[in-house]
Amino acid sequence: MKSVDEDFEWYPTTKAIIDEIRTNMEDRFTHGHPRVLDCGCGDGRVLSALTEGSRYGIEKSRPLLDSLDRSIYVVGTEFREQTLIDKKVGVVFSNPPYSEYVDWAEKIITQANAPIVYLVLPQRWINDTRIQDALARRRAKYEILGTHNFLDAERQARAVVNTVRVELGYEQRSNVRVDPFTIWFEDVFQFNLEKPSSEMPGEKTGTKEEFNTRLKQSLVEGGDLLTSLVELYQDDMDTVSRNYHALSQLDPDLLSELGVSVAGLQQALKQRIEGLKHKYWQELFDHLDKITQRLTQDSRTKMLERLTTHTDVDFTKANAQAVLG
Repeated sequence: MKSVDEDFEWYPTTKAIIDEIRTNMEDRFTHGHPRVLDCGCGDGRVLSALTEGSRYGIEKSRPLLDSLDRSIYVVGTEFREQTLIDKKVGVVFSNPPYSEYVDWAEKIITQANAPIVYLVLPQRWINDTRIQDALARRRAKYEILGTHNFLDAERQARAVVNTVRVELGYEQRSNVRVDPFTIWFEDVFQFNLEKPSSEMPGEKTGTKEEFNTRLKQSLVEGGDLLTSLVELYQDDMDTVSRNYHALSQLDPDLLSELGVSVAGLQQALKQRIEGLKHKYWQELFDHLDKITQRLTQDSRTKMLERLTTHTDVDFTKANAQAVLG
């Protein structure tokens, strides 16, 4: 990892911490094996130890990605570029880079779409106002399972850490107390509507023929297929965002008169974002000769289904390269 400048402060989670979390999970998940997402999954040792169920990882180091067990599905590379609100799993785990632990912990607690989160954090986390605010917004309960150090670890460090269990919902059910998408929606779009009404349909970004014209134009201008698709995807996402921001500036009474509700707007946006991600992954698979030559139609369909089952992978260049290997 150092030889290719991809160290990224990776400190492998110790056996003592893994055992502690596994024991806690076994006491609570008594029916089947939960789906687990590891943010910064390293070489996959935590995922392999924690569940026999579906394993999902976010990891950007190429050597570590290459070392992952085939049972682990990569749903993201650069953590900062990923959204967690649409990645519905049973457990989220992270042993984040300690220089960025506040950013990671705040994002995971705010966005995790899972009833249970396990974090490995420096002891001072408990006094951090951003983390405490995130816990309050999700109406989360937390428990410190143990205190550990890395003095005798595979990679030594002086940090003293807590293993923290954050409860965002109920482990025997898939729901969470506070929908993370709602928090994100309220943060980004400052709507102030009181009266519920009918849903507002999502925007359309053109017909199939119009999309193909846009793609051809991008390719003519010198872009490769993947770069062009990512740019078109970002353009469409920006258009959606601009439209919703514009709506949020309209007079609340006018929107109510038009039969537009916050709940309807929120649901429409959620469906639109999911639809765009699925659309562009499908377009990549349909247009890429490398995929067409390597996979049969059936295996290509199964791969795409796996890509979009339970988790929605953000359509970025790095993620596409990781998926395509």
